[in-house]
Formats: sequence, structure tokens, C-alpha cells
Amino acid sequence: MMAVRRSILVAVRNIQCFVAVPITVGVPQGSILEPLLFLIYVNDLPSCQLASKIILYADDTVIYYSSTDLFDLESKLNSDLAAISNWFSSNLLTLNISKCNISKCNIS
Repeated sequence: MMAVRRSILVAVRNIQCFVAVPITVGVPQGSILEPLLFLIYVNDLPSCQLASKIILYADDTVIYYSSTDLFDLESKLNSDLAAISNWFSSNLLTLNISKCNISKCNIS
């Protein structure tokens, strides 16, 4: 398989602002294979050995954990978030914190 050489160049009003920088990781955007390649790229996220359950749908991820003990809930979720953060770092990905939410549900 031949490696595709990609680079990024910033230009404003046809004026080159920076020298082209090679892109060495990630999924090529703008192709019909982009969604498939992205899913292959993140497909091993559930292998992080989490206490929580994990659901992947397209580019959204949900982790959830149920407990009657609030300390247990906080401890497990914090541990799982640390594992997910390590997975992101080792796969050269970043997490958009502004798109992250937490929900607490009480079932009585």
C-alpha cells in the first residue's frame, strides 16, 4: 500500500501565511472513505478495559455507569475518563471538551 503524502498550508486571500507542514496522522477528509476510516480508527476505544459501558455511534461516544454509591460512581467514571484520555493521547487524538456533557439520573 502506497503512503499518501498530505500537507497543510494556511492562506488568507491567496497570500500564503505559513510553509506547508506535513500531516502524519489522522483520517483524510473529503473522501467517500472518510467515515469508514474514522470508524476503523476509533473502533478499538471500547478495548480500554473500562468499568463503564461504552456506546459508539458515528463520531459520538457515550460512557455510562450505574451505582447506588455516589463515591463509587465518581471513582469509576474518573478512572474511566483517565483511561479514555490516555487512549486519545496514544492515538494522537484530542477531545473537544466543549462538546462533553455529564448527566446524573436518579431512578426511584
